[in-house]
Amino acid sequence: TLSAAGVPLIESLVDLRDSSDTPTVRTFAGDLVDRIEGGATLSQALAQSPWGIEPVIVNLVQTGEATGKLPEVLLQVIESLKWNDEIATQTRKLLRTPAVTAAVVLGAIGFLMVYLVPQLLAFIRSLGGDIPPQTRALMWTSRNLIDHGWLLLVLPLLLWALLKLLVRTSDRWHERIDGWVYALPPVGPILKKIVMARFANSFALMYRSGVSVLDAIVYCKGLSDNRAYQLALERALAGISEGQKISDAFGRLALFPPLVIRMLRVGENTGALDSALDNVSYFYRREVNDSVDRLQAAIQPTLTVFLGAMVAWILSAVLLPIYDLIATLRF
Repeated sequence: TLSAAGVPLIESLVDLRDSSDTPTVRTFAGDLVDRIEGGATLSQALAQSPWGIEPVIVNLVQTGEATGKLPEVLLQVIESLKWNDEIATQTRKLLRTPAVTAAVVLGAIGFLMVYLVPQLLAFIRSLGGDIPPQTRALMWTSRNLIDHGWLLLVLPLLLWALLKLLVRTSDRWHERIDGWVYALPPVGPILKKIVMARFANSFALMYRSGVSVLDAIVYCKGLSDNRAYQLALERALAGISEGQKISDAFGRLALFPPLVIRMLRVGENTGALDSALDNVSYFYRREVNDSVDRLQAAIQPTLTVFLGAMVAWILSAVLLPIYDLIATLRF
């Protein structure tokens, strides 16, 4: 806002430093003031900052300085940061809610199977008589959980360690495992949509700000740690460097959906690549929000039904033998 109003950069940063009520903002702005007074540009000060500013933002600010459109670029960065924060919130919500709910349900079932059920089954054995199939199945399940339940904790940890080892020692397995992440339902497809939305949004922002296509793709690689995504962009980068059209280079990649390829082709044909990518970003943002809402709405009832079914099984396995014994008694 200060930049758009014509206030000199150094004065704007000094005002932010002196007027902010947040210690973090004061320290950050003061660091930039010191570096700029030492002869650095804003983009150089951001790149040298110990606060770890994303290279994408540094590159955009550098482009704004070179073109004289710094206020416009900063406004675009603001919108991008807001959207990235929204996506990060959605991702945390997506991963946290199922984990917490599943932990509560599994904890309740574990308590029933390991502590409560053995006591009830001991009582049923003392009554004598025939034991129905569902009770024998419950006895077998409870006994195995008590004797071998530690495997349920150890095996996932061993599997996780094995996957980590494969990721570190083999690039091929690294790409394959990271590709599986995007295909693993129900969270995987949503994570893929999040990556596609961030890619389209960042690519459009940089292209609109005057960053070259090749540089934009290089910086988009840093949007995700997923190796399958990074290698796909490297292959697209190599194809474009060899003279292929953007849509053709991305069309050879199985990771990118047909919608992205189609909109890239439309943007190339119309000369409005940024607008086409904005449409892709909007579509996937809406898809992510809808998918997260649907998943959250489905998780609670599904886990509740599962817990209810387990409790019903336990009750039927415990109460039916007692009922059959009472029915045989004669008063």
